[in-house]
Formats: sequence, structure tokens, C-alpha cells
Amino acid sequence: MAKFLAVHPVDPQLNDKGEIITVYCEWDGKDVEAVRQALKSIPELPAKAISPMAEIHGENYR
Repeated sequence: MAKFLAVHPVDPQLNDKGEIITVYCEWDGKDVEAVRQALKSIPELPAKAISPMAEIHGENYR
């Protein structure tokens, strides 16, 4: 299964300092559309962007 990075802007009301913050989440899915469909079930956590992600393990480059 592929890995995807979803960018979730958080409503400033959720931040006690009134700052807009961003949450980055890793999702597993067969494609971007599958992740987008899964996120539709969580309307309070909208995704600004969903991008394919590659995992790079440091031990491969020693």
C-alpha cells in the first residue's frame, strides 16, 4: 500500500493563541482518491493537499 501525506489546516479557534497551525498526517491508501474518500468521513479535519510520499531509510545511505 502506498503512503500519502495530507496537509490539514486547523481552524484558529482550536489554537489557544489564535494562531493558524497546520497538521501533517501520513495515510496509507491505494491512491490519492482513496485517501480523499477516507478523509470525507472526518469533516472536521479537511485536507488542503494530499501528496504521494516516499519513505527513505537512512541506513540505505551509510
